[in-house]
Amino acid sequence: WGKPYDWPGLIRTQVFKLRAGPAWKRRWFCSEIVAHALGLPDPWQFSPGSLFERVSQMNAACTKLTAIKAANLRPVAASEPEAFQ
Repeated sequence: WGKPYDWPGLIRTQVFKLRAGPAWKRRWFCSEIVAHALGLPDPWQFSPGSLFERVSQMNAACTKLTAIKAANLRPVAASEPEAFQ
């Protein structure tokens, strides 16, 4: 069906703070699967906490970009002749 959950890796990385590399691809953490689905490079490097931080940063960047685009696309009033130059 897929790859099993990496219980030994969970203990290794969260209790003992040892990071695994891509050689440990027989099993996945949920954060690795989500990072892979988002197209992030090296999904094995993400713990649940670091993935949350990365997704929060991505969300903030998207929100800022959306606000900038909305400001640039606002309707221009006829009382703003400099907008038509």
